[in-house]
Amino acid sequence: MRNRSCPLSFSCNHSFVWYRVAKTGTRSINQIFEEEIDDYVYLTRFSARHPQERKVFNIDHFAFTIVRNPWSRSWSAWNNKIKGCDPNADNVGARRVMSLARGDLGLARSVTESYPLFVQHLGASRLFQGDVHFMPQTSLLDGRRLDHIGRFERYAAEVEHILGRVGLADCEPKIPHINISLDGGAFLNNLDNETARILRDLYRHDVERFNYRSPFG
Repeated sequence: MRNRSCPLSFSCNHSFVWYRVAKTGTRSINQIFEEEIDDYVYLTRFSARHPQERKVFNIDHFAFTIVRNPWSRSWSAWNNKIKGCDPNADNVGARRVMSLARGDLGLARSVTESYPLFVQHLGASRLFQGDVHFMPQTSLLDGRRLDHIGRFERYAAEVEHILGRVGLADCEPKIPHINISLDGGAFLNNLDNETARILRDLYRHDVERFNYRSPFG
């Protein structure tokens, strides 16, 4: 698997580094930081090195991330990034679908409609190897020093804890984005035993490191 640098955000004034794992409520926290922090910096894997980036790694900042149940995260990524995409379109979604299907237009159309079929083809695809929405979370976070690993499953409490640690305890945020799959029902309705087994094998390092359990036991 390719070594893909995890997208990150930081603030020197508030002494934190946030390693952003996709599909873990990142937009909500990002919006809060943009509104409340003057020196907030948001970097993606496509960003040129920020002039302060080296400084961030050389001082004792609070380093944190949020992780998510791999079964729920995979379904959310498919639902948001793959489902309903037109493989013939000229956009990022279509390129993801055609990459997964390796140019097979019929298969491309099928994986936009069937989550189990998508999962069957995910492991051998470039999405699993290098797309931050589908890569294992452990691969994105490999080698990162982390003071706190939050859980998407208790998102509101995690946001409150993080804001307290970065000096925004008095902030009264209105969480602008709550993912509908937080209640577990959305992804469970699209999951069967075989799909759950494949996902467990694909994301076994996430399951083991973050102590998640299969919805089917």
